[in-house]
Amino acid sequence: MKNNKFLILTVLFFIFSTGIFVSTYALYRSYSVTNTSVETANFAINVNGTELSTTTNTFDIGSLNWTNSLGTATKNGKIAPGAYADLNIVVDATGSEVNVDYNITMNDLSGFTITSGTDLDPSYSPSTGTIAYATGANSMQVVVPVRIMWEGSSSDSATKNSTDIAMMNQTKTLEISVLANQHMN
Repeated sequence: MKNNKFLILTVLFFIFSTGIFVSTYALYRSYSVTNTSVETANFAINVNGTELSTTTNTFDIGSLNWTNSLGTATKNGKIAPGAYADLNIVVDATGSEVNVDYNITMNDLSGFTITSGTDLDPSYSPSTGTIAYATGANSMQVVVPVRIMWEGSSSDSATKNSTDIAMMNQTKTLEISVLANQHMN
């Protein structure tokens, strides 16, 4: 019994002494709930006043003001060798809340030279570029000029040759594509 008392006292002493030197740890957890909403940026593109879509918009190049190499207008919008016409492609991203990348491409027309943007004049807007996000009227607008020119020279307009005859009574279509993408940085 004495051994039992001693054993019980030793165990109790050991339990109390470790309780003094060993502290207990508690586990604390904290939870927070956050509600976040994300709003998408507006993206609006108009080309020559028409909203850009997947449909094809055409230009009536016969209604353009054609000029010959001497700077005089041609008759009834008809063309002759050396004649050229200018038109502007206005890419307007007003209403967009992001930068907008644009790319203007044109199909080739046999017998014609087509130049646009900086290829026409280094001071003009390029055919491919980025419209930086900005506020204010016309602040997100780019005007890209396009020149369509018949490659024949004005000096051969008095005499019909095979090139002139091959072009007679034809209707030409110029396809201009504008591709626009949102651009975040």
